[in-house]
Amino acid sequence: MNEIRDEETWQKVCHSPQDRAFARTEVVKVVIYATAPKGHNGGKNLYFLQSVKWIFHHTFCNYYLHHPGAKKLSSFNAKNYLQDDRDFILGTVIHYKDQDIYTFEIVPR
Repeated sequence: MNEIRDEETWQKVCHSPQDRAFARTEVVKVVIYATAPKGHNGGKNLYFLQSVKWIFHHTFCNYYLHHPGAKKLSSFNAKNYLQDDRDFILGTVIHYKDQDIYTFEIVPR
């Protein structure tokens, strides 16, 4: 999805992972296609992933976006988590349910 306008849409894409350090959270993985070809997806370069299906950013970028740089996991991770000239900005929207607070988390590297 390119946007989440309401709670119903959020519920379709969110995931409640069991491996989180904080209880009662919901997450949605986010991909911003920083180097998308002109006209790609109608000019929309922001993706909210169905996070139960796409647990890892790499899997989505490889299979859905068919990005050549996403074929090999190790080079994808090095480029997009460790380098300034990344193809994608990868993050997670986290909903802390008890406080009803949403945050956007990106890898700090």
